[in-house]
Amino acid sequence: MKKLILLVLLALPFSIIAQNAAIESFYQKYKDFEELSDVTLKGWLLKATSSGVDKDDANNVLNKITYFRALIMEDGNLVKNSDYKSFMKAIKKDNFEELVKVKDKGSDIDILVRDQGDFITDAILVVSDEDQFILLSMEGRLKLSDFKDININIDGADHFKKAAQ
Repeated sequence: MKKLILLVLLALPFSIIAQNAAIESFYQKYKDFEELSDVTLKGWLLKATSSGVDKDDANNVLNKITYFRALIMEDGNLVKNSDYKSFMKAIKKDNFEELVKVKDKGSDIDILVRDQGDFITDAILVVSDEDQFILLSMEGRLKLSDFKDININIDGADHFKKAAQ
């Protein structure tokens, strides 16, 4: 029994790393393109900056986010259609569930979440059209209602608020 517990504890870090392999692989493929912005914020930085936020609810939500990353292409969508489809398929295989899907006038907006009990542990927002591509990924311990209080000044983040409505 002790060997089994030890084996599970040793394997746990690898399973956590593997859970976000599809997201990390996609970021690694596109992060060095000159035409995009890549922003990564760790939880401690969000907590430090949240002290300047007046609204208590927004401050509380920022304290619940442990990792936030944005990949933004504003001057055209450089993501290959096959890469986009493979990415969406991979994250769905990785236990992400579709929360919101909108197709409108050539734009695709997807919000996918992975939960653990009553909490959302991972959220992904993808906005794809011919003029832009936005991929926001977030880790933490959130409730769906927390999305309405996310106030991060990055293109596309406002779609999280809409998902909570």
